[in-house]
Amino acid sequence: MKNIKILNGKYQVAFPMKKVSHEASRNTSVGVYPSIREAIEIRDFVDSLKTKNKKLIKKDILKLVNEKRKEMGYPPIRNSQSN
Repeated sequence: MKNIKILNGKYQVAFPMKKVSHEASRNTSVGVYPSIREAIEIRDFVDSLKTKNKKLIKKDILKLVNEKRKEMGYPPIRNSQSN
């Protein structure tokens, strides 16, 4: 499945994101989830945040993903506050 990898029996969701708009993209994890349903929910949420030109800016996206994870009962993504 696109943007979802199986990692030790859990599902990791990762997207190519840029730190700033003119930098090259690097894969950034938006979490590891025990069920495929939760992984798909986060993947679809991040996919809906893409701008018209298909760019994801790491700082903005991780802030919104952390809010969504909080609603789902998960802690914030490690090291996301420093990015």
